[in-house]
Amino acid sequence: MKIKNLAILSVAVAALFACTKPAPVEEPLAPEADYNGTVTVNLTSGDLFTLEDAKVNVTVSEDGKTASIIMYKVKLAPKMPQMDITIPGIQVSQNGRVLTCEESIPLALGGEFPNFKVTGFTGTRTEEELSFSLVFGNTPTAFKGVFVKEEVEVEEEEK
Repeated sequence: MKIKNLAILSVAVAALFACTKPAPVEEPLAPEADYNGTVTVNLTSGDLFTLEDAKVNVTVSEDGKTASIIMYKVKLAPKMPQMDITIPGIQVSQNGRVLTCEESIPLALGGEFPNFKVTGFTGTRTEEELSFSLVFGNTPTAFKGVFVKEEVEVEEEEK
């Protein structure tokens, strides 16, 4: 009787494993990608400031452990001039899909901006989208955008 029960159990276990599909392996994302989207800033006044058509670049280091994000020509307040802001030292995990950083000193106008220290950076990245939130100094800021496909220039044949 024990042998019969053992045989039935073996068949049941084999059937269970036959029906279980292995989890798909996600390929690493491209080490560099550009995104176009919206920056939303929660101003100290309580108002929201939105910057449409913002361009952001993500560049992952060669070892795949960290990344830098460049926000091109952004404003974090209506009266602020546009500038490029780089956020270095972002931790990368899950094949480049999860981005985190406890603290980073952003770079702009050729130097560090410690008064606008980045804290609480969290983000996700897919082949099609990038979204992240952070605090610049005391200013909560977020970005959500879509991947910008490279435009291939086609040269016209000379006639």
